[in-house]
Amino acid sequence: MANIKADLIKANNSLNVIGTEYWSGVKNNYSYSKKETWVNNVSTVTIPAGTYIFTLKATPCAKGQSYDAFVMGITGINSTRTQNTFYMNFGNGFYPILTSTCIEKVPAGTYGIAFWSSQPRNVNGIELRAIRIK
Repeated sequence: MANIKADLIKANNSLNVIGTEYWSGVKNNYSYSKKETWVNNVSTVTIPAGTYIFTLKATPCAKGQSYDAFVMGITGINSTRTQNTFYMNFGNGFYPILTSTCIEKVPAGTYGIAFWSSQPRNVNGIELRAIRIK
């Protein structure tokens, strides 16, 4: 009976974490002051081991350049699959909401948004979401 109860508790715990969403919260007015430099852990989530759908979002604001590059990735995951490069035309003052999604199996730990930009700029709406799928 004790073994059955332990197995049920283990099964319930496993079910409870599938579909759990971890969210970094929205960070605004982040100042990226040096161009062509990676910055790490701008916004973070701490998660248990598992397989997750990661979604990164950011809205870079222009400082007058056109056709800039902006790269988003996840700190702590050694995979180019987590990185996405965007080329943006700010000539008309258009500030796009950039999103990148990937699925990764990761150990327990803290993961954060990293980004690289061709120009210094402020960035709004930075967030990282991780939804456990396994």
